[in-house]
Amino acid sequence: MHLTWAGRARRHEGHELVRLSCASGALLTAHDHDFPELFWVERGVCSHLVGGSRTDLPTGSLVFIRATDVHQLRADAGSFTICNITLNPAWAADLEERHGQAWRWAWPRQGAPRTLRLGAQDLAQLGGWFEALWPQAPDRLATEGFILDVLRLVLPQRGTMRDAAPVWLRTTLAALRDPTVCAQGIPGLVRRAGVSREHLARACRRYRQRSPGELVAEARTDQACRLLRHTDDSMIDIADACGFGSPAQFYRRFHARFGRSPAAWRRSERRDAEHQG
Repeated sequence: MHLTWAGRARRHEGHELVRLSCASGALLTAHDHDFPELFWVERGVCSHLVGGSRTDLPTGSLVFIRATDVHQLRADAGSFTICNITLNPAWAADLEERHGQAWRWAWPRQGAPRTLRLGAQDLAQLGGWFEALWPQAPDRLATEGFILDVLRLVLPQRGTMRDAAPVWLRTTLAALRDPTVCAQGIPGLVRRAGVSREHLARACRRYRQRSPGELVAEARTDQACRLLRHTDDSMIDIADACGFGSPAQFYRRFHARFGRSPAAWRRSERRDAEHQG
């Protein structure tokens, strides 16, 4: 499912606020958006599926979701309540331009969504800001003030926002945008990095909170999306070009991320492009 800002029923000019409670066993539909959002677990434990990975989010977990993230919430461990704020994409782009370093720390362009665990005091502070925003006039100042307060609350040590990953790792992972390197997978990354497979795995876990295999799979799926959108190549040819071991592996990985088959995703993308055209 693709959610659009224009289709948000309760949106204001700059944001939409939602407090959502889910009963035990509830399963929300997997979806992406054309807008960024953030949510936190106010009560209970929420199972979060994003990028093919599942994480249990206890009370106090805060997640920054990008427009391109396909995610899903499940009540696998009992009922839960989350608070969610979605942002006008035009206003979000302006915030990123003016507060780029802080914004990209919270909503990084690569890797898994930023997920944090707040202590009781910070969670109470965040909840107070959320309650105060409900009656606010839906103006840019109220929206921006809330986001900047959240960023000040969670930025590491309230200080540096630089990517702490070593240059060699950033350069190596950036190379995954090259289809040839992407198709080569972990062996290609190891050669590019010039370090052992074990050293690469430790660095990925430390600085990107994901394994090299997960990062490669994400990059391959991104490449498959580009080919599905811009070519008429067959599923077999796309699976081979992107380095998937088999069409079946391609289908499993794609469905885990998007909740539908590659063919269905392609049809949906092309219908949307026709409507926009």
